[in-house]
Amino acid sequence: MKFKFLKTLLIATSLFVGAFANAALITSLSGNSYIDDKGFIAISTNDVVQGTTVASTNIWNSPANFSGFTLLADVDYFIHIFVDGGNYPNNIIGEFNIDGTTHEFVNGTQTLGTNKVDWLWGTSLSNMVNAPVNVGNNYAGSFDSTTENIFRANTWPDYINTNAFFTTKISAVQLDVSNVPEPSTLAILGLGLVGLASRRFKK
Repeated sequence: MKFKFLKTLLIATSLFVGAFANAALITSLSGNSYIDDKGFIAISTNDVVQGTTVASTNIWNSPANFSGFTLLADVDYFIHIFVDGGNYPNNIIGEFNIDGTTHEFVNGTQTLGTNKVDWLWGTSLSNMVNAPVNVGNNYAGSFDSTTENIFRANTWPDYINTNAFFTTKISAVQLDVSNVPEPSTLAILGLGLVGLASRRFKK
């Protein structure tokens, strides 16, 4: 009976230690963006490959939202927003957030709004070299104060029935290992818990 109890406790402690060690390395991405006139958001590990579609919208006033996209440690990512402008400008406005410490946006933080500095646009992913234009704060009240409504740098009527991609990079960062317990430390903690439980059980 004692052996079964200690075995169960050891397994539970091991699971706890493993979960604690991995929790510090789990990072997720979320986003909320209005796309005029319609389009989708994709996440990729290659700046010229579209990647995985995580949200889409068929009308400009219905936001494309997503959450819980896992970012793997030591891997760089790109947010690709495709815009089908129809009879309207190719423009986007939105905000993205990283929940975790393994990655950061090009502004060096875990929050990034659309803006003319940190985003590029192009007619294809192999031609993302253009700086977008800020056209105001339409819907910006839903986002951070730095978020801008950006669109491709075409003037009327050049943008009618055109498409565009907008992109920004998410970089993997070096973790501060001093804040993450070493496996040996966690193992000692687990063994200590088992020892205390065993002593209490004997009493």
